[in-house]
Amino acid sequence: MNNTLYQGSHRRLFEEFLKLVDDSDAQLAAILNSSSWEEVRSILTIGGGQGIIEASLLRNAPHANIWYLDPSSEQCDAFRQFMKNELLYSRVKDISQTTFQDFTASQTFDRIVSLFSWFYIGTDEQWLSKLIDLLSPSGTAFLMLPNIDSIEHIFYREFSPDKRMTLIGDEIVKAFRDQKFTVTQDTYTKWLLPGELFKGGQLSDGSLAFAAFAAERPFDTFSKAEVEKISELLKSSQKSQGVPLSWDLISISKNSL
Repeated sequence: MNNTLYQGSHRRLFEEFLKLVDDSDAQLAAILNSSSWEEVRSILTIGGGQGIIEASLLRNAPHANIWYLDPSSEQCDAFRQFMKNELLYSRVKDISQTTFQDFTASQTFDRIVSLFSWFYIGTDEQWLSKLIDLLSPSGTAFLMLPNIDSIEHIFYREFSPDKRMTLIGDEIVKAFRDQKFTVTQDTYTKWLLPGELFKGGQLSDGSLAFAAFAAERPFDTFSKAEVEKISELLKSSQKSQGVPLSWDLISISKNSL
C-alpha cells in the first residue's frame, strides 16, 4: 500500500474514506452470532490490524488466548500496544511478523479469523488445506471478503494495480467446496447513500478517497477520465437503497462433506 495515502493532506481524505466504509460493528456482530465463543480456548487471527476486533473476540471468549500474525512490523507493533492499552496483553500468546504461507504453529486453533486479508493468500489448494489443518477437530474458520456486487469489488476491479485484490467470497466458497469441506456463506450490505457519495453534484471526499485506496495512489493523480469513471461506477451501481458495500462472511468447519 502506498503510504502517502495516510500522510499529510491525504490523511484527512483517508479518514473520510474510513468514515464512509466502516462497518466493523456489523462485521463483529456477524462473526459473534455465527458461532458459540464461550468455550473457545484458542484464536488465530490473520492480518488482524491494530486489534479492535481481536479485543472484542477475547471479551466474548473469556477462556481464550490469541495468536496474531501479520507481515507488517508496524501492524504488529500497533496490535501489541493496543492490547496492552486494553489490558488484554496477558492473553496474547504470540505475535508473528510473517505471512500465513510462512506461519508455523505447534498446535491447532478453535477459531481462525481473517478479515479482508485473504486477498494475499488466494485459492491455492495448499493454503486452503493449511487452514483446515490449523483448525482443531471442532474448530471453525471465518474469512471475510467483498461480495461480487459490492462497490468495493468494483473499485478494486477497475483501479487496483494488484489483481489479487479482486478476490471475492464466491471464489473462496467454490474452492473449499471443491475440496469437499463444509462451507457457509452469508452476505451483509451497508448501503452508501447518494448524499455521502456526491456533494453538490461532485464526488465527495469519501468517494475520491475510496477510489484512491483501491488504486493505491493519491486521488489527485487521477485523470479527468478516471474521475468520470468513478462517478459512472457509483451511479451505475446504485439501487433504490443506495450503493451496496457488501461483504461475505465465509465459515469453514473441519468436517468434510
